[in-house]
Amino acid sequence: MALITFNMTFMSGNSIFRIRPMDIKDLKRALELSSSEGWNQTERDWRLLIENPLNTCIVAEQNNKVIGTATALNHSKEVGWIGMVLVDKSYRGQGAGKMLLTNIIDLLPEVKSIKLDATPAGEPLYRKLGFTEERKIHRMTNPSSGKPVKDIFGLEPVNLDRESLSDVLKLDRVLFGADRSYLLRTLYEAYPGKAFLIRKNGRLEGYVSAGMAQGLIRSARCLPFHRIQPCHFL
Repeated sequence: MALITFNMTFMSGNSIFRIRPMDIKDLKRALELSSSEGWNQTERDWRLLIENPLNTCIVAEQNNKVIGTATALNHSKEVGWIGMVLVDKSYRGQGAGKMLLTNIIDLLPEVKSIKLDATPAGEPLYRKLGFTEERKIHRMTNPSSGKPVKDIFGLEPVNLDRESLSDVLKLDRVLFGADRSYLLRTLYEAYPGKAFLIRKNGRLEGYVSAGMAQGLIRSARCLPFHRIQPCHFL
């Protein structure tokens, strides 16, 4: 996580919250909050967020209890992708979510663009803070655990290897518009065998990997994973 030192106390109405950096000791509580919402992040996903030195991760506390979280993936100071904005159901309506968002935005002063995926519940707050809609996204699940198959063009996905990783990094930089090398390399190491690519006549046509579902571009032609990560097809 980015080296940040602060410990700030805020009052909203009659509620007092403390905002501080998230650390590895908060992992269990963070997982409880995401699981209570039915989100599919795993302990490994949270660790990747917290341990990435480029990221910003904060928590809100009340009476020494973590009641909310917010994270931001930092893609080479070009794009900051906010996610994991969670508030314990028992503490909602007291301003904790807004405090988490405004504080994490303030902690990204050098980032050129800040983005996020908005759930229906969070969209009104995001709009109040100046976010505007870019496009609709759809989250889908596929219970299939079968092997990837050829598409109608006869293209068959193959496992991503180290030799092809550099090609993926170059293409992702162009398609995403920012350098996500740290994220992609970390996912490649953390989820071995869970990344695939497609080539046509030797040309890289697309790639997909499993992992944290946060700050990503998806495609309707993604392969069947329980969680889809960076995914592009030309």
